[in-house]
Amino acid sequence: MSSDVVDFSGSYADPNHPNCLREIKVEGTTADVSGTDGDPGCPPDGSGDGWDLVGKVDGDTILVDFSPKGGPANLKGVYESSPIPGIRWPDGNLWSRKDAADSPTPAESDEILIESFANPTHSWHAMNDPVMGGKSYSTVSIENGVATFDGECVDVPFLHAPGFITMETRGGDYPDVSSCENLRLRLRSAEQYSGYRVSFGTKHVPGNRFAFGFKANLDVPAGTKDMVMIDIPFHDFTVRWDDATGDPIVTCEEDEKFCPDLETLQDMQTIQLWGEGVAGKVHLEVESIAASGCSSSAINDPDVISGSQPLMAVAGVGGATAAMLLLATKKFRKGYQYTSLGTE
Repeated sequence: MSSDVVDFSGSYADPNHPNCLREIKVEGTTADVSGTDGDPGCPPDGSGDGWDLVGKVDGDTILVDFSPKGGPANLKGVYESSPIPGIRWPDGNLWSRKDAADSPTPAESDEILIESFANPTHSWHAMNDPVMGGKSYSTVSIENGVATFDGECVDVPFLHAPGFITMETRGGDYPDVSSCENLRLRLRSAEQYSGYRVSFGTKHVPGNRFAFGFKANLDVPAGTKDMVMIDIPFHDFTVRWDDATGDPIVTCEEDEKFCPDLETLQDMQTIQLWGEGVAGKVHLEVESIAASGCSSSAINDPDVISGSQPLMAVAGVGGATAAMLLLATKKFRKGYQYTSLGTE
């Protein structure tokens, strides 16, 4: 039983469904959770497809049966009192409390969700080093709102160097994250491993043979009980990386032509988590992937959330001007951060 008792009764705002209703009424330990959904947002009056769910509260947690909506039967939400009061779900989404004193509005949230493994919209699979004689192996499974990437990166015998393994998805719809500063992952690792990396996109530049997309190192503290939230600035990604080791050859900071470009940020097309260039066991558990540090206008625009509106319509500037502003701003964005998401 949780020690802090929270009254969950009230109205909430869901940034994944702007303007849609979210209402919780609690009697004893039973919660009635109701709301509306749109496509994905709702009109200003909150009208949309209505639904009504049953939940159970216990201290600062709430378990809700989302199965009538096609979701998990017992999805656990944890109440957070700061910095924005509300309910944090396993995919990282925060229902901010509307009736909390001085509570920021959904427009003040800075995150655009790319993938939630509580309700994944992309197909994920493992890909192992195809080099002849490669012995690296991995698997990908999704269960209880978490994707597990498990395997081992092993030396390729005739190369006397480690191969690679990936957890990846290709194709599908991606939101426009060109207004954002970072790639955000909520995850944890059971293995101390220094070869984790993450990449997105399909761009290829002269000098690269098999290296496609923008890649950055992914430093995950090992053995944490709780999920951690890691923000990797987009300026830490480079398209000019070594396809044998995964290490950067020329960084974005050293040459901005290797920084993530506007077209890729508007549609990533593919995302990969890697074990690469370092021999050892790999075990990642991932709750969600998002972009953070996003402009409020992009977050509250349903066309941007669904990946169907170009940056020029959001920012009010031409695409070329937006790209120049993005590159100029990146030079001042520094810092790789992770935050513990203690939920138990």
